[in-house]
Amino acid sequence: MPIYSISLFYTNPTIDNKTFLIYQTSDLSSFSFFQRSTIREYITFISRILAERNNQGLRQQINPSTTTSTSDNNNYSNILCYIQHRLQSNLNICIITDPNYPSKIIFSLMYKILLEIEKKYSNKILQSLIQQDCQLQDCNEIENYLQKYQDPTKCPDDLNKIKIDLEETKTIMNQALNNILRRGEALDELVDKSEDLSMASRTFYTTAQSQNSTCCLLM
Repeated sequence: MPIYSISLFYTNPTIDNKTFLIYQTSDLSSFSFFQRSTIREYITFISRILAERNNQGLRQQINPSTTTSTSDNNNYSNILCYIQHRLQSNLNICIITDPNYPSKIIFSLMYKILLEIEKKYSNKILQSLIQQDCQLQDCNEIENYLQKYQDPTKCPDDLNKIKIDLEETKTIMNQALNNILRRGEALDELVDKSEDLSMASRTFYTTAQSQNSTCCLLM
């Protein structure tokens, strides 16, 4: 039950609250080598959608296989998505995991990473970073977390020592992906417009949807 990816986004209040990807790491070793490029693109795509649409100060668990319409294809049964926004820093963190990974560990890990990034980088530094169209380069600690927490039964004890005030951060569990989208938005249209997806990935998505295929990790 691995963690597939950890993505950090910064919402810049000085640029129409636009959300920027500032760091991403992934472990896709459980997938075929030939699938990894497409899966990595989908991870970036879905993580960005969640970060752009997550409300301020909100923490959510999104189950993409739970839809609000019976006509939607159920092609998301292989993942769960977690997203948290921090008002103090305008940071969003998105973690995508196997659906059996314990949510308590993910919530604790998100909180831990956000606190560490806030201590390491000021809002001024983050704003300067996106103005230069750059991403964080020295986040070895996040890379280490990705590897340490691949197996939740072997997680370090330090996460259990983190005290999280659940009342301070509103949490929504088992949220439907459709509820995240803005009014009038359709996932198919977002796929067509996305700069994160190559033409090959868009074609693969369209084919999987038309065949109601469950072979694709995210779509």
